[in-house]
Amino acid sequence: MKRVVEHKQSFVYTQWIVVVGEIMDIRELECFIEVCKHMNFTKAGKVLHFSQQGISKVIGRLEAELGVPLFYRTKTKLELTEYGLYFYPRAQKLFSEYQLIQREMHTFIEQNDEKLRLAMPKGMTWDLIGATLINFYNNHPDINFELSQMDEYECEEALLKRRVDMGFCVAPVLSEEFEIHASYKLKTYYMVSEKNPLSEKEKLALIELKDQKFLGFGINNKGHDRLVDYCHNAGYEPEQFAEVSDMRMLQQMVKNNLGVGFYVGSDKKNVHLDGIKIIEDENEDWPWEILLVTLKDHCLKPLEKSFIDEFDKWKTEGSLH
Repeated sequence: MKRVVEHKQSFVYTQWIVVVGEIMDIRELECFIEVCKHMNFTKAGKVLHFSQQGISKVIGRLEAELGVPLFYRTKTKLELTEYGLYFYPRAQKLFSEYQLIQREMHTFIEQNDEKLRLAMPKGMTWDLIGATLINFYNNHPDINFELSQMDEYECEEALLKRRVDMGFCVAPVLSEEFEIHASYKLKTYYMVSEKNPLSEKEKLALIELKDQKFLGFGINNKGHDRLVDYCHNAGYEPEQFAEVSDMRMLQQMVKNNLGVGFYVGSDKKNVHLDGIKIIEDENEDWPWEILLVTLKDHCLKPLEKSFIDEFDKWKTEGSLH
């Protein structure tokens, strides 16, 4: 009969544990622990999706490896032997250590995964973040980018459902859900065709756009909600002609006087669009702020930390002029 010796250290390799010179399958420990919980092979088998005979064979194999009986078996009940009583807490400790190592390994693998899953809103955002993204990619040529463009509210949903790790979201976001790592604030202007008589004005009041059709903001975007609120305050319901996420298409439609669009930027003086006039609102303050966010409980990978550092300059650049 072999003597069971307590060791302060166990050695784990994949699914095998070395105990007192014997190699033991981690599944055997799990079965033994589950049987001890229920003192019944059938109940333990249901939990582990084993048959009663399967559990019995596993326990028999474990007893053979240890060289001692772990249970007293009768027709009416199951009891631990002195060896079983000795082995039970140690088996729990070994199994807990194995589970801990599994969790730590999973975290370690995730931390070193060279993949960056990003969400960004359609439309205006690329002009703001595109150059920085390309610069980051050039400095990290071995990473795998997974960049998804979607509506503004969908970006937040993708983060909440953990389909992406990081996202560029339009402010505001729920402070209890999201951690803000960087932000950039710009001003919203009207884009008006030079064919439109309103293009002769230096500034426009929202009431003057009552009979105009609007282009660009879809119902799944915060800009749409803000536009509707502003128009309601001005006393009318805005008419939306088309939802356009591609800026070049939007500008072409504005140029052809199919509707009024929106331009986001820091200074309209430096913007020259063929056939289009950029005009600010004389009353409404239309700030547009893009945020780089993660979920509050998201554990940042080294790669993600580097990505945040790349956008650190937003702290000095991202302000309205």
